[in-house]
Amino acid sequence: MVMKNKLSQTWCNFKPFTGLIAFLIILLLVMWVTYVPCPDLWYLAENDFPCHQVPAVSCPGGTLRVSRTVSILSIDGVALRLEDGLAYLPENIPAGWHELEIDGRSRGKVLYVAPFSPDNFFWIWVSDIHMHPYGRKKVLEKKRVLDLVNELGPAFVVSGGDQTDFGLEDEYRNYKEAISGLEMPVYNIPGNHETYTDAHLHRYLRELGPANYSFTFNDYLFVTAAALHAYRSWGGLDGKQLAWLENQFSRPAKLKFLLVHIPLAYYTPCGREYAWIPWCRKDNYFTQILEGHDKLMKILRREKVVTFFGHWHTFHEEFTVENLRFFHTPSVTQNSKGVAESLFGTQEPFARGFSFRIVEVENGRLKSIVVDQRKLLIQRENMVNGQRIRILNEHDYFIPMNLKISLGKGEYKVSEGIKHHMQPDGTFWIWLEAKPGITEVLVERT
Repeated sequence: MVMKNKLSQTWCNFKPFTGLIAFLIILLLVMWVTYVPCPDLWYLAENDFPCHQVPAVSCPGGTLRVSRTVSILSIDGVALRLEDGLAYLPENIPAGWHELEIDGRSRGKVLYVAPFSPDNFFWIWVSDIHMHPYGRKKVLEKKRVLDLVNELGPAFVVSGGDQTDFGLEDEYRNYKEAISGLEMPVYNIPGNHETYTDAHLHRYLRELGPANYSFTFNDYLFVTAAALHAYRSWGGLDGKQLAWLENQFSRPAKLKFLLVHIPLAYYTPCGREYAWIPWCRKDNYFTQILEGHDKLMKILRREKVVTFFGHWHTFHEEFTVENLRFFHTPSVTQNSKGVAESLFGTQEPFARGFSFRIVEVENGRLKSIVVDQRKLLIQRENMVNGQRIRILNEHDYFIPMNLKISLGKGEYKVSEGIKHHMQPDGTFWIWLEAKPGITEVLVERT
């Protein structure tokens, strides 16, 4: 009887904590089941850049950074001035893809010349596409987002992880179809979903290329990292990866960017459930990258690196932690909060997915906006003497665009925007900031 009373009293003492205990047990079980001891973190060697999976990007009159061991670099058979691994592109080089030859050996068309100036350009981050292995409608929905990205005309696109749902071959095939309309380079980063049926990323590396690499756009440095060491829903970096990152960020640049999938730092008031997990919490923020976190933050502070990530589908904030700038981008895929909004009328910006981020760089200054594909429509109508472009922007802010016009040789005038980078075949681009509401651009042959 005494023992029964003691057990009863013990149960009464622990009963208020049973929910928390059950949650922690389930959490530890999930962590154990999803543990990835060491994915294959293929590093692209400096001598192997550029290649078809990681092309180079620059602009007319810009520069191209290659290995210092390169002695001769030719574009379309014409040798360029090369000094200490830095090649100088001519001012009159046409925009588009070019054949690159390094030390007498062809790399193929691995250089994209973007119609921008060296210090004024924009690029686009798309994230969490979560391509399905089946369902034609779903594939086309996501392709429409990528087709809009192409229409906007960025210098390049970064696909920030979770390109697939489970890392299946059919999903990679559908993902490649979705990005097939992009005329500019696409730089891929693996996400946690790529490890779900491919824990060591072997299929990802075969389909999309290296997990860790860097590239430049003139004086701006971009470093991608697969921070997927350890648990799939968290992330981490081992010692080799941290040493590689430190080496990459030691290179001089006007701005330095870290591109990862899993969030490195986030402020606690956002209410994300990870904020309440003790081992994720820091002094005034929390993180999902556990192993190597402190060392990486030290590198980023020293080099003043700007970080972009995805992973959490509905967040869209730009914020500062420890004097470092971070940008989160919502997902391309539709997600559960979007369904809740549709069913119950809740309001949360970008909860429905179909979104991406535009990043503008202007003389070393950075600004960025998020675009919902459902709120931006660009329609073209060919006319006898040119083309009419109708833009419907339902956002409450301006959206930068670099619209490509290919109507044949001749002289043209435009009613809106700035015409630039005229090509020998008559192609040119129109730079404009589309205001909220309707904008019409008339392109007329003179």
